[in-house]
Amino acid sequence: MLVRCYCPVAPSFRLYGGRGIKVCRRWHTFENFKAEMGERPAGLSLDRILNDGNYEPGNCRWANRSTQANNSRHVKASEKKRHTFAPLGKRPIITLPAGPITSISIRREREALIKTNSLAQGAG
Repeated sequence: MLVRCYCPVAPSFRLYGGRGIKVCRRWHTFENFKAEMGERPAGLSLDRILNDGNYEPGNCRWANRSTQANNSRHVKASEKKRHTFAPLGKRPIITLPAGPITSISIRREREALIKTNSLAQGAG
């Protein structure tokens, strides 16, 4: 946590310290961190609830890999792309309900949307 936030030569620095992520001053001492977060539960690792926020009390939790994967900047960016499509000609922007994200679902949903819009225009 400290290395990724404060050591510019660390491979992950650009994703943490390079983005301005910091560790609260109190947690620079492991004993203070452990006193506030407790022992790491088996199978879990430290997760920031708001991933643009700092490592600090109230923004950290112990989470499993699945929870962490769903809380990444990458997933949040993908959700934005998944929910809203650009206008097609003069058609309005269409927002889709949330659902599981897969690499082919975005393409298939867009194709279905285009087909549905084409059929609706032909019927009118």
